[in-house]
Amino acid sequence: MENLIDLFDWVWSVSTMASVLVVLIVVMQHVLRHRLKPRWHYLMWLLVIIRLILPWGPESEFSIYNWIGYTDAVHSAVQVNQEELLTRAVVSESAAQSIYRNLVVVWLVGMCFLGIYTIRINRKFARKMKNETVAITDERILELFDQCKKMMSINKPIALVESCNLATPTLFGFVKPQLIMPKTILNSLNDDQLQHVFLHELAHSKRNDIGVNWFMHALLIIHWFNPVLWYAYRRMREDQEIASDALALSCLTPDKSQDYGYTLIKLLENFSRPVQAVGNVNLTGSKIQLQRRIKMIKQFKANSYRWSFLGIATMIFISGCALTNPKDSSTSTPLQSAAVSEEKVKQQESVDSNATASEETSKAAVSVVPQATPSDEKSRNAASVEEEPKVSDDKSRPAPVASEARVLEDKPKAAPVSPEPRVLQDKPRAAAPAGPLPTAAPAE
Repeated sequence: MENLIDLFDWVWSVSTMASVLVVLIVVMQHVLRHRLKPRWHYLMWLLVIIRLILPWGPESEFSIYNWIGYTDAVHSAVQVNQEELLTRAVVSESAAQSIYRNLVVVWLVGMCFLGIYTIRINRKFARKMKNETVAITDERILELFDQCKKMMSINKPIALVESCNLATPTLFGFVKPQLIMPKTILNSLNDDQLQHVFLHELAHSKRNDIGVNWFMHALLIIHWFNPVLWYAYRRMREDQEIASDALALSCLTPDKSQDYGYTLIKLLENFSRPVQAVGNVNLTGSKIQLQRRIKMIKQFKANSYRWSFLGIATMIFISGCALTNPKDSSTSTPLQSAAVSEEKVKQQESVDSNATASEETSKAAVSVVPQATPSDEKSRNAASVEEEPKVSDDKSRPAPVASEARVLEDKPKAAPVSPEPRVLQDKPRAAAPAGPLPTAAPAE
C-alpha cells in the first residue's frame, strides 16, 4: 500500500505540471494562430505526452513552475505529501491516513474501470468490423488506392475493405491497419473525391496517429481524474485531423485545394458523425472543427516553410519552460542556513564559554587577593624588619601594594589576573631577586 501511495503522489504531481503545460500550449496557439503551420499545432500536444511519462527532469530557473509558485518537484512530491500528512496527524493521524488511503483506492478503481471499458469498446468494434467488412475487389478503386500510397510514400501493407453499416471512412488497427470504406461512399463519390479520402486516411497512417492516440489514451486512464488532460486529448484529436488535411493537401496540386474542402463538406452533410474510438481515426468531425479545417484549406500554401523556424523556436521555448522541473531551493538554501546556524551556535557557545571562564577567573582572582589578616601583618612586619637594609632605600616605591591595587582595579578583566599568581608564586623564595627594584622578601 505504501508503494501505491508513492505512485499516486507522483501521478498527482505530474498531472498538475501537465495541466500547466496544456494552458501554456493553448495560450501559445491563440497568440500565434495562423502564423504556425498545422503540423506544429499538433506537435505541441506531443509535449504533453512527454511531460506525463518523464520520471524526472532537469531543474531550471526558467521553468514555468517557478513563475507560478509551484516549487514541488517530482522527486519531492512524495516527501511533501508525507510531511503534510504528518503535520495534520497531530490532531487526527488515523483519520487523515484513512482518507488518503481511500483516495488511492478510488483512483485505482476508476483506472481499472476505464481501462476495462476502453478495451471492451475497441474489441467490440473490431469484432463488428471483422464480421461486417469484406475486401474490395474493384480494380479501379484498388488502383486509385495504390496511387495514393505512392504519393504518400507508404510501403507498409494496408488492407482496403468496405462495410455496409459504417458511416464514414475509418482507418482502424495499429498492428494490422485497414481502411474501412462505407459502401454508400464508394458509390456516391467520384475518383477525385475518393482520392481526397484516401490521402487523408493515409496521412493518419504515415503519422502513426493510431499509436499516438492509444498511448495518450493509456495515460488518460492513469490520469482519469484530471479534466484538463481530457480537454487536451480532444484538442489534440482536432489538430490531428487538421494536420492530416495539410499533409494530404501537400500531395495535391494547388488548384485542387478547394475540391478537397468540398469533399469534407459533402461528407459532413450526407453522413452522420461516427462514435470516436481509440483505435480508429476518421475524416469527418464537428461543425466547429470543420470550419477550422475549411479556413486552413483556404489559407494553405504548398511548400510554405516561412514559419518553420518560428515553429521550432516555439517548441524549444515550451520544452524549456514546461519539460523542466522547478528549481528546488530546499537542497541548497536549507543546507546553507543550517551551516550558518551551526556557525552561529558555535560562536555563541564560544562566547558563553569565554564569559563563563572570565567569570570563574574573576571569582578566583577575588578569592586569591590577600586580605589584611593579623597573621599576614605580623609576617609582613617581620620580613620588613629582617630585610630593612635592602628595602629602606626604596620605601617610596611600594611595589607589592601597586600590584595588589592593579589586581583589585581590574577584577572584571581576565588578563590582569596573571600578576597576582606570580606574586603568590614568588612568596616561597628565600631572597628577593637582584636589581634596583627588589620586592618584599618572604617571611622566615
